[in-house]
Amino acid sequence: MEETNQTAARNPYAPPAAPVADVAPTKAGTPRPATVPWAVGLLWLELALSVPGIFLTWQPWQPSAGPVAWTAAAVICAAFALNAWVIYEISIGSRWARVFTSMILGTRIAVLRLPIPKSRNETVLWAVCSALVVVALCLLFIAPGRRWFRPRPVNVTPTLRV
Repeated sequence: MEETNQTAARNPYAPPAAPVADVAPTKAGTPRPATVPWAVGLLWLELALSVPGIFLTWQPWQPSAGPVAWTAAAVICAAFALNAWVIYEISIGSRWARVFTSMILGTRIAVLRLPIPKSRNETVLWAVCSALVVVALCLLFIAPGRRWFRPRPVNVTPTLRV
């Protein structure tokens, strides 16, 4: 039996083995750069400013609003909750949340460019909110904010099988 294990360990056709570990978003001792709280604050401000933008042209409380309007309101509330969670994840150092926010910004700018009839106030509000997100992402993707989101080395010693 011992011979079989040694043969399997020396088999050049055996699949490679790699240690797997969950990497914490940030270490407790890693100082957060000053740009990260500023960026998170800008994202919270953008979320707060986008609430009135929904109700500029759409009023679900009107008597003519049917179940579709209330379903849309529920979807919008879920989107706001998702956005708040992503902002929280950015504040604790999750790298994926930064990338997700930048992808959402791209779709937001694309929607702003669509020929959908919008009032001037709504267009200005969308542009201001998009500008806030752009500034926040610049603070998060440019040093020193970028270095804070860099993956940390895992304290796992790799074992090589020869």
